[in-house]
Amino acid sequence: MKISIIICTKDRKTDLFRAIKSIENQSRKPDEIVIVDASTNQDFRKELIETFKDLNISYLHMEPGLTKQRNRGIKVSTGDVVLFLDDDVVLESNYLAQIENLFIADNNKLVGGAMGRIINIDNRSLKFRMYQLFAKVFLLTSEGNGKIKLSGLPTHPFTVRYSRPVEVEVLSGAQMAYRREVFKKNLFDEVLQGYCYMEDVDFSYRVSKEFKLVYEPRALIKHMASPSNRLLRREKKKMFVLNHYYLFRKNCHPSLIKWIAFGWSQVGQLILGIFLFDGKSLLGMLDAWRDIIKQSLTRRR
Repeated sequence: MKISIIICTKDRKTDLFRAIKSIENQSRKPDEIVIVDASTNQDFRKELIETFKDLNISYLHMEPGLTKQRNRGIKVSTGDVVLFLDDDVVLESNYLAQIENLFIADNNKLVGGAMGRIINIDNRSLKFRMYQLFAKVFLLTSEGNGKIKLSGLPTHPFTVRYSRPVEVEVLSGAQMAYRREVFKKNLFDEVLQGYCYMEDVDFSYRVSKEFKLVYEPRALIKHMASPSNRLLRREKKKMFVLNHYYLFRKNCHPSLIKWIAFGWSQVGQLILGIFLFDGKSLLGMLDAWRDIIKQSLTRRR
């Protein structure tokens, strides 16, 4: 079985080199690594290839846009399994071997995608537990069984220590592996622009209609959540609301109860912004809803 790793990156040289170092230390090395770089002020192609001489690295440069970068990586990769990694992750030494074993054991090729367990989230902290309770009440993204909520937002079993792999509906974009066959009918939605919040949820949820998706708790990884090149809070919240609205209408076949659930999740985000005195996020929500209302009025004309 041939395994390709695709890493989409932008202006995060330090994070990227750390991630690739952890790939270099894998007990099972990848057959190729495809770097799809949208950096605007860094050029480290030569240094990258010279630093990791024992890895088969391909380097592409293109305009920013996560869904476009992912799709470009798919087209040039050659693996039977394609693993997407964020540029700010660190893999435990047996991560890739565990993911490969999962696909090898699936003789009937029913499993189309998989992800591992994030081990650097403190799920015992009061802050984590309080947010999880709030998120469950208001149907926001939370830790859970990997299913989509009525609001259209996902749950993720990021830190759950199941004793065996379990089936889920969505995978996390930070670390998700797919069989090559998945891409015959599915690519990432390029309507989503820029940082493309929830493109991972959209793609994996569509794939789950045809293949099994699996959470493999023995494949261990750290997501360092780099502070570099992050969106401003106002822009970030606007993009989140717009993408949530677009993907809810696209994938969830909204009924009255689902629209109520969607609205309830918006109330939850509003309350959270007020509680945290986060004026920029509140302004981002207002920006998004102004755009949504304009689009709705335009469609009615």
